[in-house]
Amino acid sequence: MERYKAVVEGQTFKVIRYDNGTVKIVDGGVFGPNYSYNLRNRMRQAAKQATGCEVTDDFDQDGKLIGKLVCSPDAQPGDGE
Repeated sequence: MERYKAVVEGQTFKVIRYDNGTVKIVDGGVFGPNYSYNLRNRMRQAAKQATGCEVTDDFDQDGKLIGKLVCSPDAQPGDGE
């Protein structure tokens, strides 16, 4: 498991990358109905920034975005910065 911090449009996200190829993106300031398409998009950007990989098959669970990472062979953490 690896943990990262990413900032997208001034918003800070925690990105947790698991050994099984999945990822969880958390924004500690969001609870309840504030979850939106734009927030989900920023969470995907945070994962890309932190891991260098795209998120697919993602879903929202209690304000967290969970999905599978799809990485190109040369992807490195921080490539999106």
